[in-house]
Amino acid sequence: MLNMDASEVHKDINAYFRAGYYFIAFDAAMAALKNNPDDVSLKHVSVLSLLRGGALKAAETLFKKFELATDTHEDVLALSGRIIKGRIEELNDPSNLSLYADAAALYEQTYEQTRGGYSGVNAASLWYMAGDESRAKHLAQTILTSYERAEPEIEVSNYYYHATRAECLFLLGNKRAAASALKDALEVDPDNHAARATTIKQFKMLAHGELPECAMPLQLPPCVHYTGHLFYVGEPRSERSLTAAETQKLSADIKQMLEDSPSSLAFGALAAGADILFAENFLEKGVDLHLVLPVPIPDFKRLSVSPVGSEWASRFDAIIPRAKSIRIILDDPGDFDALDLRMGSLIAMGLTRLTAERLSADVQQFSVMDKHQEDAHPTGTQLDTKLWRDAGGQTQNIDWPHPRQDKPSVPLPKSDRRAFRAMLFTDLKGYGGLPDRSLPDIVTQIFEPMAKKCRTLNVPPLQIKSWGDGLFLVFKTPLAAAEAAFEIMEAFNASVAAAIGDEMHDLSLRIGIHFGPVWERADPFTETPNLYGRHVTTAARLEALAVPGSICVSENFAAMLAMAGHEAETLICDYAGRMKSEKEEAIFPLYSLRQKMAYKA
Repeated sequence: MLNMDASEVHKDINAYFRAGYYFIAFDAAMAALKNNPDDVSLKHVSVLSLLRGGALKAAETLFKKFELATDTHEDVLALSGRIIKGRIEELNDPSNLSLYADAAALYEQTYEQTRGGYSGVNAASLWYMAGDESRAKHLAQTILTSYERAEPEIEVSNYYYHATRAECLFLLGNKRAAASALKDALEVDPDNHAARATTIKQFKMLAHGELPECAMPLQLPPCVHYTGHLFYVGEPRSERSLTAAETQKLSADIKQMLEDSPSSLAFGALAAGADILFAENFLEKGVDLHLVLPVPIPDFKRLSVSPVGSEWASRFDAIIPRAKSIRIILDDPGDFDALDLRMGSLIAMGLTRLTAERLSADVQQFSVMDKHQEDAHPTGTQLDTKLWRDAGGQTQNIDWPHPRQDKPSVPLPKSDRRAFRAMLFTDLKGYGGLPDRSLPDIVTQIFEPMAKKCRTLNVPPLQIKSWGDGLFLVFKTPLAAAEAAFEIMEAFNASVAAAIGDEMHDLSLRIGIHFGPVWERADPFTETPNLYGRHVTTAARLEALAVPGSICVSENFAAMLAMAGHEAETLICDYAGRMKSEKEEAIFPLYSLRQKMAYKA
């Protein structure tokens, strides 16, 4: 990555990027550009963060906006080739040799101008994938020779120096030497998670999808979701409880689990009992802790921590400032219920999967659970483990030391009449500037085909409403909403392509999708079904933040889709940044939804 100066802002951005937190690095770089609009290093890391996060189209747009094609630095010039590599990743078709050749040519052009190892080794690997092994090996040997001649002048403590050597050696067939070079890379920079993930992807590409043995040490430990029972500490009682000594023993068991199964980072809540024990042990081992709470911290503490004993409250307070991040699902002070808890667990599990995908890591779930209480209608920890298994995951469990105890009588409100819903909003960019005389044609040529498509969707919506150029559809599942979005976008694009009239060809559709618990009530004005609640408002804001022609989804939605298992394996959510709504002060982490399909330039 292009070197940045020694300012605190640049150091922070570089630290986020190295750790694999591309979305935070992107946000920080874009914010810093407001005060440093000519800083090429900030522009470079902004585009590269999007590329590393998989947001190809957003990266291409930003690359053009920044006019980076005119820069002469190797890393910036190489972005053109990296964008084509992104297209290859999107295409997911190793047999398409022309794209590999296109990217190889761009990287080699950069190498000829700069003689940089980064662009050179990418050119070599891509020529190899394009089927030109002799050209690939010639480039690889040229790079190795240049490194040997200039070794005293090269920073051998740099991860990429060793990783580049390893890739060249692999292309030349010397896998043992490649393994040694990768070992050197890990030794000089073991915490550079972003670099390791990139190298893993590169070696998987060279080995046609399988990680070769020489690169296996690069894999990060799994990303973990943790869950477990609430319990009191003190004298034995009919409700779940452990003595102080038993609690210490359980903590030691969790510590042993973490030593036997190392983790790269962890997601979960912070309720009294097992959650807090997990969090304390993760922090002790230096694992990044990401907390996901259904409601603001004071309300969560009041309902899920303090009622189970004052000891837990002080431990809760000690953990909060040490967490790497804290996500609040519903920023609405007050009580919460079982639906909110379930939502928080699902988001935590989904974020675990999204993060693991970004870091090329596996996933795992740790639990402390009384298996004797599993039944046909699981709740709490039992439900968490069931949902994780349903999504294809595996769980390591520590059996609860005292089975058949009742749950703690925490004063959690009963579930209300809310329900989980996926909400899809659309509008037409450019509609407001159309002359009145063209509106009848818009209705006939654009709205009517879209309406027909909405009536024939693969999964019919629970509700559908429209006003002007706006459309609102409600679905029971995130998967149904995602499929509908692609169907509607395809129908719209076909209608615009076939439309008669220049004005209509300037229209573009924006789609925003969100997921969350909402109130279902009859609209008192129309006496038709309607939705109410803060999550409805969030959904309405998203489509205005979407890039025209794209499908923008909330972090809630992206996480829920990640929990849909094999049914959603062709759907990908790429992080697109944190954006502020024009209508309110709220800032939304946004993702761009796409399908695994051929890239259309």
